[in-house]
Amino acid sequence: ASVVKYATSNTAQSLKVNTGAATIVTAKLTVTESLPSGAAVAYSLSANGGTTWEATTNKAVHTFTATGSDLRWRATLSTTNASVTPTLTNVRLDYAGGYVAAGAWESATKDTVSNTSFGALSWTAGAPAGTSLKFQIATNNDNLTWTYRGPDGATGTYYTTSGTILNAVHNTQRYLRYKAFLDTTGGLVTPVLNETTLTYNTTAGALGTKTFTNGVTLKTLGTQSVTATDVVTSTLTDTQSGITVNASTPTKLGFTQHLGTRSAQIAPRRLPWRPAPQGPPPCREP
Repeated sequence: ASVVKYATSNTAQSLKVNTGAATIVTAKLTVTESLPSGAAVAYSLSANGGTTWEATTNKAVHTFTATGSDLRWRATLSTTNASVTPTLTNVRLDYAGGYVAAGAWESATKDTVSNTSFGALSWTAGAPAGTSLKFQIATNNDNLTWTYRGPDGATGTYYTTSGTILNAVHNTQRYLRYKAFLDTTGGLVTPVLNETTLTYNTTAGALGTKTFTNGVTLKTLGTQSVTATDVVTSTLTDTQSGITVNASTPTKLGFTQHLGTRSAQIAPRRLPWRPAPQGPPPCREP
């Protein structure tokens, strides 16, 4: 009777597993193993078509150092006993991409109540290397027509520096929206927008009442005072109404409106789960 002898080592490698051209960032190889005494299997994954192989383990989520769009797996089977072999079945390869290349977030409409002279647009954000964040502003008096513009008033430019004064084209406009544009290269990191703030001035009468409902911080410019029944300082926060301006001549009221604390970031790219082809053959010699 013939005796089956197994080679000491053999390697099985898949073809491309994923479909499409999206960048692969993480993958998880799940295999049902049969490992007799003396048998072992070493796994590796490649996201760039086999140019770079990175070691992994069964059922572990692997984050690629060298990303790409051509996902493959490899298994090296070995044995120190020529009478036994490792056997792999039910091979499954799950994978996910990184962040999409670009995203945009549009604010709700902000009502300044009256015609306005706008000041600076400021924001707090995190922008790791390989990402960018920029803004455009749209204003009108009809609450219908929204044309987004950059710091020079053109539709093809963007605010990229926090603290930039809005272009004068927006002055005398009552309603405002802003749009944040978030971009990333490589798909591994995303910019995160935390808060956006806008300052503006509006004219108040010598004696009169200013009512607003946007949750703003209101301060007078110069020496004029602002009073309200529920505050004793010249700074009013959150929603206030019936604010009386005590001044002998018309003046300007300066507003700092927090346009919203918003943790905005680029959406993750969600790729479907893809099972790999059936497992490799054992380390059997012909």
